[in-house]
Amino acid sequence: MKKKILIIHDIREERKKIKAFLEGLGCIADEALNGEQAFEYCMSRRPDAMVVYSKLQNQDGLSFLKLYHDTIGQFQKLPPVIFCIDDKKDPNAEPALKDGAKVLLVYPLTVKKIDTCLKKIFV
Repeated sequence: MKKKILIIHDIREERKKIKAFLEGLGCIADEALNGEQAFEYCMSRRPDAMVVYSKLQNQDGLSFLKLYHDTIGQFQKLPPVIFCIDDKKDPNAEPALKDGAKVLLVYPLTVKKIDTCLKKIFV
């Protein structure tokens, strides 16, 4: 069974790169430009996992996780979240883990790093 992964990133080139990595690993990848689009997506569909960038425009990744957890999360379990950060000192890292992120992924992203994260969340 192919896993459906929602990519939430505001930089088009990064979404495309992550999508190519995921599809190369046999996943089905959908995209959202920001937390609002991701929330709308999740209202009608449930991804098997999400890749969320911490520094989204308009609604950052942490705000999206909190909103999801506080609303949709009351009725269904939060899918595993891979939370992407620019460096290990990102102030959103620890709060993201508390709000449902399963794995932190530090840039630069590679197919090997993403594959390792997928193996951790789908064991």
